[in-house]
Amino acid sequence: MDLIRIYECLCDETRLRMLNLLAVGPLCVGHFQDVLKEPQVKVSKHLAYLRSRGLVTSSREGNWVVYRLPENAPPELVHNLKCLQDCVQTHAVFKQDIQRLQALLPISDGPLPACNQPPTQRQSRLRPPYKTLFICSRNSARSIMAEYLLRSLAGDRFEAHSAGSAPVGAVHPMAIRVLRDAFGIDASAARSKSWKEDQLTGFDFVITVCDRARETCITLPGQPVTAHWTFRDPAAYRGTEAEKKDFFFRIAASIRARLLLFINLPVEQLGQLAVEQEVRRLGLMPRDFALALNH
Repeated sequence: MDLIRIYECLCDETRLRMLNLLAVGPLCVGHFQDVLKEPQVKVSKHLAYLRSRGLVTSSREGNWVVYRLPENAPPELVHNLKCLQDCVQTHAVFKQDIQRLQALLPISDGPLPACNQPPTQRQSRLRPPYKTLFICSRNSARSIMAEYLLRSLAGDRFEAHSAGSAPVGAVHPMAIRVLRDAFGIDASAARSKSWKEDQLTGFDFVITVCDRARETCITLPGQPVTAHWTFRDPAAYRGTEAEKKDFFFRIAASIRARLLLFINLPVEQLGQLAVEQEVRRLGLMPRDFALALNH
């Protein structure tokens, strides 16, 4: 490996801190955010930089992207990472990082748990009402529409919530308008909020509905069923007011079509692992499928 490339990567404090954390074990974006107190965009940018230069590898494990140091790293990289660890043992910032990581994910002699991943043999059965959380990055449109659509469809069988990995603090007006005009749903009380709020606990299902939120490791307590459903961002659409409303409707209708299948899954008859497989399978369907189901 080119030594110049290695030193280019190591000449930034944030990247040094991230590499020092990865020496402990595999992590994902949410872990770095909590430890470094940096926004998701900055963390992802540095990880992409390190990955493009071969200092970090990534893999998808379940619903999350996990980052780790290369398993067969060249000697030049191994030597420099060893030097890094030797140099930062007494540095206050690096020591604090490890302490924060220990508080977030207790470190043992074994491998560090990378994310909120369900055990492969988990077979406990879920019971209604099923507490469900939809997450997108800003919690302004897609996750809000999913929350209120599920409330309207599921009755008492599901309890719906939404949150953001980097919430903007305001719900998109068009999301509220489309829910009202197209589906007769009053979402005027909707609020953009972080998934870290205290009351957001005890979920049976956690579903990310945008790719950016998917990259962030959401470490909620318990062992919820996790899945990712991809939908295009209606807030990013550029057009006339009528065109925007139509695009928001198409996204909302596609979300509703998936939810119709979701609420009809025989959850009570399946083990939790089987339920997770079925919910994730819904995320593999085309993003704008089955709009006819909504008419």
